[in-house]
Parts: sequence; structure tokens; C-alpha cells
Amino acid sequence: MGRFSQACKDFGLTMSLKKTNVVGQDVDIPPVITIDNCKLELHIVSEVELGTKKIERYRSSYTDFFKYALKNVKTAVSVTGRFLWYSSSLSVNFKRFKASMKTGTSFGSEKVVFRCGTRKIPEPIGLKLVSIDRVFDDSFFKAFNKQYQCKKLAQLRAHVKKILKEYPSLEGARTSPRDPTVRIPLTWPLGTYGFPMANSGCPNGGFWRTGWRYHETEDNNPSSYWSNPYDLAGHIHKSNMVQKFCIKTKSRTSRYDMPWPEGKYCIFKKEICPADFEEAHIRWDDEDHKNNNKDGGTLPEGSYGRNTYIEYCCRTDGDATEAIRLPTGSPFVLIKGNTHLCQKVDGMVEKSQYFYWDTEDKDPQSRIHGPINAELISNRNIKVHYCYYT
Repeated sequence: MGRFSQACKDFGLTMSLKKTNVVGQDVDIPPVITIDNCKLELHIVSEVELGTKKIERYRSSYTDFFKYALKNVKTAVSVTGRFLWYSSSLSVNFKRFKASMKTGTSFGSEKVVFRCGTRKIPEPIGLKLVSIDRVFDDSFFKAFNKQYQCKKLAQLRAHVKKILKEYPSLEGARTSPRDPTVRIPLTWPLGTYGFPMANSGCPNGGFWRTGWRYHETEDNNPSSYWSNPYDLAGHIHKSNMVQKFCIKTKSRTSRYDMPWPEGKYCIFKKEICPADFEEAHIRWDDEDHKNNNKDGGTLPEGSYGRNTYIEYCCRTDGDATEAIRLPTGSPFVLIKGNTHLCQKVDGMVEKSQYFYWDTEDKDPQSRIHGPINAELISNRNIKVHYCYYT
């Protein structure tokens, strides 16, 4: 016990501390004070409630727990730094989480029920504890209809109260319980999909496949143009350009993957759209004369011949100003949804950018469909709006 044990001896008391083994770790049991060879726990039971009790406990995986928190208590979840071998992570503020919980709230896939006592044989279901220092007061014994006299009672009470007060600091003990740290890696959401490639390349992770599409745009007085800065990868020119893609072809890449969050943004479609996305598409009527369109690698869903047709998946069920949680370890690009705003992403800074394609002038067949922020200009040219995140 160290200094605390010595302090007890100074007051003519002895203190013992026992340990027990719980899940492979030694855990302190509440200290015991010995006075005149009589051992006293630091609290005593003054009342017992008898009856029956039912306790329900629910068990949830960390991933399911974060799904619940992100859906019901978003303000309790924050993006934090590196964790395990991942570049970013999620953690829960338990004070906020518990403050939002209502009595009877339950979640988790595994349920365990405990019962104690019956009507015929009730068992203790509640205890009223009194701090040991209260025992050293004559008033405590009045309920027993007996008179106890002890000249040292007041002195002993003062000593024990002082010891109890100084115990945490002497032993370096925590004065209040600490919430456990609940943290998981922040990974790319479930599903197969794609992003426009940033100048720096694809996001972190070894599962991205790359592809590219060369557009032959209008050659007669070409007028394609783009934002400054323009941080998307690929060759750009007034009369031709290259789109580059980062494609995720494996739906689940870790046990921590979660669904895409609500918001307003678009991604490339690969195979099928993830849950709760709406489909969209853009058709570019590329240059007819000396068309040199070509492509390579892994591409979004669509068709890639003399013209270009690309399919997208868009979320429309959230607020672009309410930040979503995505990995923050490297730059990435989203396509704007049905809003002029970039979707906020927790821990990232967004920049609005665009590219304007000057497509075929003769009998133009370009078109746009769905909740994507793209413009059909002069009934033929196409302007697509992007969000670049760093």
C-alpha cells in the first residue's frame, strides 16, 4: 500500500489491499481497515431491498456500435488520427453518447437476460451503502436502541475520514471512473464504386484499380476550359482531354467497413450502386471528325466507343453542410450532387473545381440524367462540377 499504509499506521490503524484476477489482469479489491483486530470494509450495508430483478444486456461489435452512433448520435463521433495500420480512425465521446440515450434504449445483435429472485424466494436486488466514517458517530447507533460509548469514537472517525480523503492522491488512484476508449479504423465504405483520380493518385489502400478515358473533343475552334486550380489527374487540352479513374472492385476490404453516409454527392458506378444511392448518367457526343477516342484499365459502368457514356451513383438524402466521415489519409475527389455546394467531409478541406467539354457541334447528342451537378450548355457542351479534398 506504500504511503497510504504508512499513514494508517500513524493513526494506529492498519490497511490491507487485496488483488483478484479478472480477465488475466490483477485488479484491486476495496481496501480493508483493521481497528483493534476488527476488519472493516470502507463501506457497510445499511439497507437491503429484496425482490426479483430482470437485467437485459446487449452485445454489439465495434463496427455495429459505430453504425448506431453515426446514425443516432452523430455529434458523439469524431475523426481521429492513425490507428493500427490505418491512416485515420473514428472515436466516440461517451459523455455525449450517454447524454443522448433515453431510458430503455437498446441496440446490439446479441441479447443476454439475467434474472434473480422469485416471488417465493426473493433475493437482494438493491443495497444502500454507508461510508465507513459514518460508523464512528454515536447517532449511527441510535436505531439499535442500545447505547454505545467509546471515548475514541470521534477521534477515530476524524482519522478515518482524513485517510479516505487522502487515499486517492497518496496512491495515485483515479478519483472518478474513466470511460473506455472505443475506436476503430476509418475505412472506405462498403460497395463497388469509383472516384475521379486526383493529381496525387488514388486514395490510400492497395485495392484501387486505375483506368482512363481519352475524349476527342471539338476540333473546330475548340473551347474546352477548366477551373484554376484543376487538381484532377489526366491530360487536359482545348481539343482533347483524359479522365482518370480510381475504381474499387471489391465490396468489402476490411471488417470495419460501413455503409456510405447520408449526404449530397456522387461517385462513379461500378457494377451496382451502393445502398441508398440514385443512378445518374452523362453522355458526351465526342468529335465526329477523325475521332481518336480510346481507353484503358478499369472503367466505371458505361460505354466507350466513338462517344462516351458514364454512369454515376448519387446521394440526395442529406445536407451537404453536415460533415460526413471518410478516410482522411490522402486527397480524393467526389462529384457534386444536386447542389452547388461541396459535401463537407470531417477533417478535410474541400475545393470546388470543374471541367467544360466542347463537344460535337453538328447534330449534338450530349445529355445528362439524374441528380448530378452537371450542366448541358447550348444544348451540346457539358460542364461537370467536382470537389477536391485535402
